[in-house]
Amino acid sequence: MLFVFSSTSLTALHLEMLKQVQHDAFTLITHHLSPIAHHSSPITHNLSPITNFPMNKHIIFQEQRIEYQVKGQGPAIVFLHGFMEDRSMWQYHYEHLSTHYTCIAIDLPGHGQSSQIADVHSMPLMAEVVAAILRAESVDKTMIIGHSMGGYIALAWAKIYPEKVMGLVLFNSHAAADKPDAQQQRLRTIALVKENAGRFISAFIPDLFAPANIERCKATIDRQKQIARAMQADAIVAALAGMMARESGEPVLEALVVPILFIRGVYDKRIAYDVVEHQMRLCKHPRLLLLPYAGHMAWVEAPNTTLECLEAFAEECSEFNKA
Repeated sequence: MLFVFSSTSLTALHLEMLKQVQHDAFTLITHHLSPIAHHSSPITHNLSPITNFPMNKHIIFQEQRIEYQVKGQGPAIVFLHGFMEDRSMWQYHYEHLSTHYTCIAIDLPGHGQSSQIADVHSMPLMAEVVAAILRAESVDKTMIIGHSMGGYIALAWAKIYPEKVMGLVLFNSHAAADKPDAQQQRLRTIALVKENAGRFISAFIPDLFAPANIERCKATIDRQKQIARAMQADAIVAALAGMMARESGEPVLEALVVPILFIRGVYDKRIAYDVVEHQMRLCKHPRLLLLPYAGHMAWVEAPNTTLECLEAFAEECSEFNKA
């Protein structure tokens, strides 16, 4: 069984239970350890690629065009994709959540249909892009969901605008800065991208998935390669340089008073469990969804599970902010 705890004082027994995950089922557990969801299958539907958003909008930021989409009514939810992705990754979650919420999905600078705006896309710079879109849409407060690099941007935005955060989701993401060895790896990756971006993309994207999911997610992997190959090499480098230079977001976790949800796949090679466990202890209202069959791409490796979790978390954040 897999348990999700919202307690700030995880016991050693709880941590051992979390680490010794069985691959048959999971139960989401609230603060009082009552189940709120139960599933047994990692992937139960096919995600079709989206090539055209019916409600495209844009802003001009530093004389460059930034594309985004808005749909629905109700409390706001912002969706931030990850490195070499675009807003289409959120299609399934976005469409479902927009029946009750105002959902905003953004193509971050240099990704998707948005223009590159600098040689280095720092996390604070991209956070200001998010802020500009929220101003354009007259959104005062929002829950924000960031996948991987999108989580780093969400943290940077929350640092600048803490009063606007209704809730934060670090979706296959975390709050730590790059350590020196990780920074060196970023530099090597930048050199690879400059030499042959296509070769880097072909190797990088499949490695984000749990091994058991690579074959069944082949269509999505091919689609993500296509999205990444459409990017300019300079834009890929700008994102890598921005991630390499980012500050730790752990002080943000400590300062925020709203619920914070971590979503992690057991087979996620890029985020160690002890990093997540440490960061949960920094939060006042932490939540965790640990997926036994997913890697770094849980949005497609476990779409139904993550959707149900986000639905429950969005409802909790709405109620929390009414109090």
